[in-house]
Parts: sequence; C-alpha cells; structure tokens
Amino acid sequence: MPIFEKLICGQHIDVFGHMNHAKYVEIFEEARWHLCADLLNELKKIDLAFVVVNLNIDYKCPANCQDWVTIDARLTKINNSSLVMQQTMLNKQSQIVLSTISLTLALINIKTLHPQKINDSLKNILNKF
Repeated sequence: MPIFEKLICGQHIDVFGHMNHAKYVEIFEEARWHLCADLLNELKKIDLAFVVVNLNIDYKCPANCQDWVTIDARLTKINNSSLVMQQTMLNKQSQIVLSTISLTLALINIKTLHPQKINDSLKNILNKF
C-alpha cells in the first residue's frame, strides 16, 4: 500500500501550538485523494464516485509544526453499495500513531446521486487496494 507524506506547517497549527482537529480531517482527505487518484479518475469516467457518509476519528497524540506525517489507507469491508476505509496518521520520525479515522463511503451515480451496487469487477479492483 502506498504511503502519503505531509509536512505540518504553520497554517495547520492552532493557538495551542498543535494541529487543529479539523486539519486532521483535511489531511486525511488529501491523502485519500492522492492514494486513490487512479481509481477515482476511472470511476468518474463512468459517472460513479465514492462519497463519505460516515466518519469517525480518534486523536491519539498531537501533531506539531514541522512534523512530517505519513498516512496509509486500507479497506476493511466491502458491502453491496458502500465500503469501509481505515486510515492511520503516524509521526514519520517516531512512528507514533497521531490519529486514526474510519470512513464509510457510498458508491453513487454522480448524475442521479443515487446509490449504486458495487459490481464484481469493481470488487476485484477494490480487493487489490
């Protein structure tokens, strides 16, 4: 599984000197886009997209300015029209877990906004993720 890396900068930091809680969500999303870009582009060609319908985040340890973080992503469950993805953010130097996030993403038709079934072909692609 590829790993996404990010340098925590001043704009990510709050008045308490560590990364603001909302920035974790933004950086997890940025990582998902980078890690899943090829799949997302292929789905867009056939008017499909995965959208976040549920998000649960755990904050374990603060990230600070000038910390490098790494983020991975893995699928933990594939349902009929949704999947569950787990992401973990680590401090690159210490390997301490900073945060984890669990997302449920639903497959939709981007023109109708209706849920779509994850067919066997797509399941095979997702199982390689």
